[in-house]
Amino acid sequence: MSWITLFLIILLIILIIRFSFTLLKWVIKIGLFLLVLYLGYQLFLWLVQLLQL
Repeated sequence: MSWITLFLIILLIILIIRFSFTLLKWVIKIGLFLLVLYLGYQLFLWLVQLLQL
């Protein structure tokens, strides 16, 4: 195994790790956003029920 191949493999691994971290951050952001939307929707429904009584 030559040094160049080893270097390329290490570089690829680093890129994959960095990309997966970025992807994870986006997934967390989207998940939190959806959670907030869902909770807001539930609160809205609860308020509507409360006002109807």
